[in-house]
Amino acid sequence: MHLSDVLIQRVAAVNRVNRLLGHYVVKDRPQCTLSYKVSGHSEFVQDGKKYISDRNHIVFIPAGATYTFNCQETGECILLEFEAQQAGNELQSFLVHNDVEVLSLFNKIEQAYTFRRAGYRSYCMSGLYRLFYYMDIQQENAYIADQKKKRIQPGLDYLEAHIYDPALNCKTLSDLSGVSEVYFRKLFTLIYGLPPKHYIHLTRMEKAKGMLLSREMSIRQVAEETGFSDIYSFSKTFRKANDCTPSEYRRKR
Repeated sequence: MHLSDVLIQRVAAVNRVNRLLGHYVVKDRPQCTLSYKVSGHSEFVQDGKKYISDRNHIVFIPAGATYTFNCQETGECILLEFEAQQAGNELQSFLVHNDVEVLSLFNKIEQAYTFRRAGYRSYCMSGLYRLFYYMDIQQENAYIADQKKKRIQPGLDYLEAHIYDPALNCKTLSDLSGVSEVYFRKLFTLIYGLPPKHYIHLTRMEKAKGMLLSREMSIRQVAEETGFSDIYSFSKTFRKANDCTPSEYRRKR
């Protein structure tokens, strides 16, 4: 089943939970659900088939499904529940190449649903359809993406190790991979679903949001720690990504 076959009627709930280790039996789940385990590892089992649930997999649970949930490693999980017309009643586990983009989408939907400003219902549905699109595309391109990833692995390794370095740039990554900048961006976008620059900004934003929750750090310090050259560029990028300034985000949380 393709998620494009699912017609969303409304987003019913967005919750973060931390499961205890153990086995849980769920019968006739009332609503469709996307389950994304931000940390830890679990498995869903339905009719003998196992579906991985971790930072690199999103599990789609159709309404009416009966299954067993095995929490093997504790960690935070985001549950996005919605009402929809669906085709099929089997669980599906979707591979995630770009966990930063996926987590950002989940966070934006959660924020919109929590504060419920004008138009939040449409915003949540739009975000959910974006997740569907990303999951379907990744499913179709899984083999190709894995092969292309090997081609630029040196650059990806360097990116991971220096993600908060202000001097980080695409030319360095492409040189390390032995390809042109244009080709590196093309392969990176195929693998992660967005260009390197956008990926770097999203990663830094997720880190910054966590750091802003600590009152011990000033906004200037957060900007420096996440690889921005000055507080102005940090605030501008943060507002564009989160629809609020760093100060507003800190007050809301």
